[in-house]
Amino acid sequence: MIHPRMAGLAAAILLAGCNSPDATTPKEAADGTMPGEVSPPVGTAGAATTDPQNFANRMAASDQFEIDSAKVAQDKAKSKELRDFAAKMISDHTASSAKLKTAAAAEGLTLAVNPTSQQGADLAALRAAGDNFDSLYLDQQRKAHEAALAELRGFAQTGTQGALRDFASSTAPVVDGHLKMLREIKVPAGGSGAAR
Repeated sequence: MIHPRMAGLAAAILLAGCNSPDATTPKEAADGTMPGEVSPPVGTAGAATTDPQNFANRMAASDQFEIDSAKVAQDKAKSKELRDFAAKMISDHTASSAKLKTAAAAEGLTLAVNPTSQQGADLAALRAAGDNFDSLYLDQQRKAHEAALAELRGFAQTGTQGALRDFASSTAPVVDGHLKMLREIKVPAGGSGAAR
């Protein structure tokens, strides 16, 4: 049985990938990406990548989404717990980005930080959110971290031996820790946390 969140996420991805057929190349049509966009992370569609460049680009986009969305949360979240979590995301994902850049360079790769259309849509939704910001941010963070964790674990198991695989192995426990924190954060059903 498909979990309702996964079914909704799959539908959103399918809709996000819709565009005119003459605007994509055959490769882009096959993997659902737009020009300059990285493939969606595991947890949103497909299986973990074993291609080092694709993995590195996907992780770079994931880190950047975490940083950008956390900056929005620091300004808009009503819950102090969420604002504190956002500060940790900026710190941890900035550190992760630096480690990823070093690992990619060791593999002779250059990172392309191109967010997916879903990440762009999620960020836009956060910026536009009103009273439901806290619950929306919390939900997006859970999904993003679940996807990143699956991606990291997949590459740690099946990726090419080297610096990127070491990065995946050492970063997965950090992301798992973020997920554990997210599971402990509670916001009221209306979406707003405790007053500032």
